[in-house]
Amino acid sequence: MNVGHGTYLLWLLGAATPIVVLQWLAFRAVLAREARAVFGAALAVGVYLSFADGFAIRDRVWEFSPELTTGLRAFGVPIEEILFFLLTALLVTQSMAIFTRRENGLRRPQL
Repeated sequence: MNVGHGTYLLWLLGAATPIVVLQWLAFRAVLAREARAVFGAALAVGVYLSFADGFAIRDRVWEFSPELTTGLRAFGVPIEEILFFLLTALLVTQSMAIFTRRENGLRRPQL
């Protein structure tokens, strides 16, 4: 399905949004308690990957179809790609918070 310039954005939001929302509906207490850590980690990873992606785009490792993206870019990276990295990191960090929880709080990994 090709909907023009919004194709990448539509597929991305259609794939990720329901899972993020369902996780918050089912595990609101855990995610609210760990929100700062979850969002902080997702933001850090998303920014790093977007930054690295900018180098790959600049060096022509890959490119994005102007027909399927909005054309909006930040630092040479399509906004859809930045949103992809942020949403993917959010899905991972939320899932980690959910799957490592205990009744008395979140189990911390031993380093």
